[in-house]
Amino acid sequence: MSFLRNPFLLLGTANLSAIAGSTYYLRSHHIYNLGEFEARLDEIEGTLRGHIGLIEESLDRLEGKATEADRGKKMDEYYGKRVWYLALRGIEYSQCIQPITLPRDDLAALGLKYRRIPVVAIDRDLLCDTRLILDKLEETFPTGALGASAADEKALERLLQVWTVESGVFARSTQLIPLDMPLLKDPKFVKDRQDYFGKSSEKSIGPELRPEALVHVRQYFGFLEDGLLADGRQWVLKTDSPSLADIHDKFPKTFAWIDRFSAAVTSAGTSVPKPATLEGSAAIRQVLQADYLDNKAEVDERDPTNLKKGQEVEVWPLDSGSNHRDRGRLVALSPSEVVITAKTQHGQEDIRNGKAIGVPNLVLTAPMDHLSSLVVTFNCGRQLVKPEIFARHVATAFPRSQHPDLLVLCLQEIAPIAFSFLGGSYLASYFHALRHAVYLASKSAGGKKPVNIVTSNIGMTAIMIFVSEDQLGRVKNIHSAGVGVGVQEMGNKGAVGVRFEYVVGEETLLLSFVAAHLAPMEDALERRNQDWMRIAKGLVFTPIDSATLRKATKTFDNQDSNEDEAPLLPNSPDTAAFQESGLYTPVSYLIFAGDLNYRTSGSPPLATDHHAFPQPTKDPTSPTHYSNLFLQDQLSRELSNHRTCHGLTEAPIEFPPTYKYSSKAQTQAQANNTEPPSPDTSKWLWAPHRWPSWCDRILYLDLPSWMKAASPGTEIRINTYTALPLMPTSDHRPVALSIDLPLKAVPSPPAESISGHEIDNDDVRINPPFEIDSAWKEKRATARRKEVVVGLVAYLLLTWEGESILVALVVGVVGGWAVIRSIVS
Repeated sequence: MSFLRNPFLLLGTANLSAIAGSTYYLRSHHIYNLGEFEARLDEIEGTLRGHIGLIEESLDRLEGKATEADRGKKMDEYYGKRVWYLALRGIEYSQCIQPITLPRDDLAALGLKYRRIPVVAIDRDLLCDTRLILDKLEETFPTGALGASAADEKALERLLQVWTVESGVFARSTQLIPLDMPLLKDPKFVKDRQDYFGKSSEKSIGPELRPEALVHVRQYFGFLEDGLLADGRQWVLKTDSPSLADIHDKFPKTFAWIDRFSAAVTSAGTSVPKPATLEGSAAIRQVLQADYLDNKAEVDERDPTNLKKGQEVEVWPLDSGSNHRDRGRLVALSPSEVVITAKTQHGQEDIRNGKAIGVPNLVLTAPMDHLSSLVVTFNCGRQLVKPEIFARHVATAFPRSQHPDLLVLCLQEIAPIAFSFLGGSYLASYFHALRHAVYLASKSAGGKKPVNIVTSNIGMTAIMIFVSEDQLGRVKNIHSAGVGVGVQEMGNKGAVGVRFEYVVGEETLLLSFVAAHLAPMEDALERRNQDWMRIAKGLVFTPIDSATLRKATKTFDNQDSNEDEAPLLPNSPDTAAFQESGLYTPVSYLIFAGDLNYRTSGSPPLATDHHAFPQPTKDPTSPTHYSNLFLQDQLSRELSNHRTCHGLTEAPIEFPPTYKYSSKAQTQAQANNTEPPSPDTSKWLWAPHRWPSWCDRILYLDLPSWMKAASPGTEIRINTYTALPLMPTSDHRPVALSIDLPLKAVPSPPAESISGHEIDNDDVRINPPFEIDSAWKEKRATARRKEVVVGLVAYLLLTWEGESILVALVVGVVGGWAVIRSIVS
């Protein structure tokens, strides 16, 4: 049979060719896009890794500290203003060499977290920062001091000190550092600089910045060449030998001055013995055996901070190393220094450490007594959020117009069922849009860059938790949990939770956040209560492994961070120390949020009922005021009767229903991008076939009685509980709770009463309403397999990508059958 004369064979061959060609094209297109995306990430990573560490390396060079390329070794010697001073004064000293990168075990053993080195110990006092070190050396060894004596010379000396550090000299000089330094190719050093500066502090130091930087540095050099040294003086203050003014001067234009200064330091250094090098244990022992340098230290009562002696405070720099904060009792405070006392690493001894107040961006505060948190619950309507709009709405809920320490997004119907059930990369764009929104909201509030420490979902319900980048070091031991309560226990409805530790000083808070989505429809009240019971029994928290946690930790820098760029959390989950735990645990804070779907009626509205739906009015006696409808709220009734959300509390509701808005309302939200400005002249556009209801709720577990008895005055503070403006992509309004959690760990229940207060044995922390389902793990695994199958079917039938594949398969099968039939014939 002729091939060209057989139409079935021709059709089959054409179909197979088309399918093969289409498949190859789609595969090539996908690989190309993936390659482009990976190339973009590689480019970003290369940029970051190429520039990280330049700024501090320049600090080391400008101060004269010599470092070795081999970062695995300890530095042999420090140069710079401190050593110059000791040499010029002939002061004998010992040295304990510290590694240039963390960890520095010797300093940590002395209770010092401040990461800038060197540190000078005089007796039992640790001195940080060059200014304070030199001032204390002048004060401790007054005979032969290098400091100026005349008033005008003191003023010039101080001006030079400030000029070299704070006038821009330092920042501009860093932009002249060569970009091909071998040091910058050391992964260990690069990672350490990431921790030191934080990604949000990184600046480009590329070739395009060098010309402008060079102009500025020439001006600084000219200040010396044409100013202080123009009359031919040997030293800045016309002295016979170098003074403190010369030590503070970092940028001499006159190279003869450099030669003279170097010669003077070298000559002075030969007259004193070479410093002894001590092992860490010997240096620690020497410090601990000494007495304090000054036992008359006082706190200036006129200081505007109003801090008191003995008050616990935190000290840290803002410009770099802000993840490493020293916390202790305030010993001394003056316009020039702050001194605190803190326990050594093992808590046996008190060590004082001091820092110069004049150091740029040094922060001294009384530790925060509450953790500022913002929880937002939002039913996304299975659509991508519009980041710019969502960001603007979320920012309006920020407490005190500042970015909170902790931001939690509880999300329902995050994406279409196919993408939600398949998960992974199918949800990437949805989470990316929300991450972008949080980034924009934070940026608008002037806050630090938010880090998405974990994102987790069970089917269509998800939770995303963000902390500011400078708080990242406080988070550890992250656990997650999930349970489906939908059809066949799948995740079309269900709950997902995250539990982690938040460490502040000696307090370790255990925080639990849960996002949930319960059964819909007015007549499904009992099903909602059953869903709650299944969540309380099946939500079991287990540790997240390090690899998963690494991938789940994201920042937003125009692109999602890849695995290498993701910020490192300080600790991986300790699976030995933390066992599986349920929704209720005696020592955890708990916030439960979501589309709980409790309605204001047990049946759908009649055709004319929509005329009685709530409308904007300030008159609470008006029949259309929302407070009248709230009297029928199912959740309030079920809570009071202990049939759902056992033990949880809700702040007073002073906002209109959050569901269900009409498509016209969503279109209006798209046009306005904001809530109508005047509630008296606006109209709420409700869908007529559903009773307006407060479906979206946020509840929390109050402090236990034994904690209130042991710590009177300690409380959870509610700042605001409100509904955000309607989004154009959903018929739900987001709801936000601004809540301050006390920075105190919830203690375990005591064995007996405290100060006459009896322990409430009915507390759900002690006696949960339901036992954990022993088969929770098997049930979730079974449901997950079903989700994958349903997800694949939904993908093929309900998405254009899947439909394309399905059509291609059908055409291929028909074509294949035609080919086989022709061959057989």
